[in-house]
Amino acid sequence: AGRGMVRLSATELARFEADGFVVIDCPWPAELTESCLEAVALARVQDPEAVAAQDTIGNHWKLPPVTVGSYWSKADHALPFLSIITHPEVVEIGQQLAGEDDVWLRNGGINELAPGRCVFWHHDGGDDTVEFMHYPGNGATLQNGCLRFVPGRSGVM
Repeated sequence: AGRGMVRLSATELARFEADGFVVIDCPWPAELTESCLEAVALARVQDPEAVAAQDTIGNHWKLPPVTVGSYWSKADHALPFLSIITHPEVVEIGQQLAGEDDVWLRNGGINELAPGRCVFWHHDGGDDTVEFMHYPGNGATLQNGCLRFVPGRSGVM
């Protein structure tokens, strides 16, 4: 269920500085993850071709974009997802990693590219930003997760 408002340890901070990432236990309750999955299920449509008319950038498959040509889906800004990015421990760790209290928060979007269209490598944001990645309900682990970091290098593999 999480550690409850505990900042990163010196060891975790050193790992972040050396490797470019640190893995933390999930700080929010399992019910919030379930609410996220429900929000996705409610937004999903069964016919991908129905989405195509609104998806002018080719970023969606079964989750319609929030507006025509948007990278964000109708599920991205559902209350459960906003509750995760504004969770007190997520904000606190973000402040610690940024070294300041004023941090920029945004929902990075549910990556829902159509099958066979995922990108092998890309870099989000600038080198001085910190991203919190969460993959609710997909069974992601350190061994099979979609992010790969190369220590000492900028970017994600």
